Amino acid sequence: MRKRLTIGQKLSVSFGVVLGLTGLLTYASVDMARGLGKFLDTEINERAKTFDLIASIGLNLREMKEFSRSTQFAYSVSKVLSVNSSHTHNAQTMGECSVCHAFSSVGDSQQGFAKIAQSASASANQLSQLVQGVEARAALGTIRSGIQEWQATFQQYLDLVSKGDFASGHGLVQNSMAPLMEKIDAAANQLEAEQAKLRVSSQASAA
Repeated sequence: MRKRLTIGQKLSVSFGVVLGLTGLLTYASVDMARGLGKFLDTEINERAKTFDLIASIGLNLREMKEFSRSTQFAYSVSKVLSVNSSHTHNAQTMGECSVCHAFSSVGDSQQGFAKIAQSASASANQLSQLVQGVEARAALGTIRSGIQEWQATFQQYLDLVSKGDFASGHGLVQNSMAPLMEKIDAAANQLEAEQAKLRVSSQASAA
């Protein structure tokens, strides 16, 4: 004969069941909160870092472009105002120009450009761990390889003009450096546009 439970026993069993269910719900809630926290960490921290790195790369690329152009200008002026013993007026003019324009040595120009390029490369390497999307990754790859090629081309330019071969230096700028700069600029714009699309998509999904 089956033993009947007393009212007290039934209450105890019911309380135990409720307590167990409460524990399960609490665990599920905590686990869900952890998952949400991880998602928000990715969406906020990683997205913010991604856009910071893109902005940093863009700034470095502008600095590289300005440094390259100022160096070309300086060497062009130094060619026009080349000094010898029979051009005392040129010597005076060179002194006046040096007040506004720095005529750096080849070594200084090389180191100055390399410093900016290395900063851009470091940011691009960090970004490669965060950027998403096939097109965005392709654009970043173009930027990374372009920075290295730009640095090598700039070194070639310095080697040519330091030997007085300004014609070949100018040709290198027109035929190699300028198209490369345009290619990198286009890739940087595409990278920024692709990440902007991703941000809009993420915001729409979260809404």
